[in-house]
Amino acid sequence: VEEWIRELSAPEPFFCDKESLNDELTAAMAAAEKKDRKGLTKTFEARRKELEARMHEVAAEALPAIGTSLMSLLQELQPLLQLCELCCQRERAVLAELSDAERLQRCRVFYDGTSDDVYSNFKCFRFSVGPVGFMKGEQFFHVAKALLCADLPSAQRMMLTTGGPALRRMGGQVEGYFERGADWENVDSGLLLLVNVIIKLAAVQPAYEEQNARLRAELLDDGRASPALHIAEGAKDDVRCGLGVHADDESVLD
Repeated sequence: VEEWIRELSAPEPFFCDKESLNDELTAAMAAAEKKDRKGLTKTFEARRKELEARMHEVAAEALPAIGTSLMSLLQELQPLLQLCELCCQRERAVLAELSDAERLQRCRVFYDGTSDDVYSNFKCFRFSVGPVGFMKGEQFFHVAKALLCADLPSAQRMMLTTGGPALRRMGGQVEGYFERGADWENVDSGLLLLVNVIIKLAAVQPAYEEQNARLRAELLDDGRASPALHIAEGAKDDVRCGLGVHADDESVLD
């Protein structure tokens, strides 16, 4: 996976970083006189539209090839991905036989908005795949689904937002899912696992390891854990990528 990321890497990936632009506007408005604020608003609105137009262009040019390459990578790694899934199933069987106290030591359940959220795809750990910059993992996750279904317009729209509800809504409305989405629908295909592995490994590549230092440190620490640590997302409304139980629910380790 890391070799694939490096092969696709581009010298200057483009990010549609509207959050930073908004922070810049807020600071400029606070420092400006009242008579200048209307002009500032117009200027920053023009810059926002330029950002979106440029990302729309970059995505149109780069995403189809990234999607094709991703599916080739899936075919290459599918046997290993399925082996990983079998290992996880065996690990869960072992965990089921442990006491509550032992299970607590062997499991890490994360979720966005809880005290343990560093592995959440909603965290703003930016990374790039090819020339396309992603502001967070959840963005790439839904873009990958759209590319699988050859729905480039949806993928382009996804590149213009980082809002979780908006991304989930667009992901649920991807065109062509019934005809082309079998590998996404079938958890055992390995595609969902592959996409999430790409998200984490892309975020700790040399270009991003400093700004994403916390993520890198925790991945390294958990990777060295002995015995192995079982990591899962405590998402109440997700039984595909998550447990179907909230991370803070007292029954989550059951």
